[in-house]
Amino acid sequence: MKSIIYVAIFTFMSIGMYAQEANTQSLAEASKETSTKISQELNFDDDKSLLLYRAIYSTELSRARAEEQLSDEPEQLQATNDKIDKSFLSILKGNFSESEIAQIKQLYKSKE
Repeated sequence: MKSIIYVAIFTFMSIGMYAQEANTQSLAEASKETSTKISQELNFDDDKSLLLYRAIYSTELSRARAEEQLSDEPEQLQATNDKIDKSFLSILKGNFSESEIAQIKQLYKSKE
């Protein structure tokens, strides 16, 4: 009887982890596509493209987690998304010029 319960728990945990992994993988693919389009439009080299991808992926992952945790608290979700936007800009400031950041913001918002 205990083994059946353990198998059931293991199965449910595996399904949950697979769903999270699939969601994370789809976020990674979408982030890669977005960063590639922006990088091509702005003629970034491979290093800048990778930095942009990491910034976008991190931002999208944070948004997904916030949505998951705060879906029934819209005001707190909006405040969290505002913080995520500020964090995205601070990540970009360390690696891109002001004009590049303005172009990235414009293109990133138009891709959403």
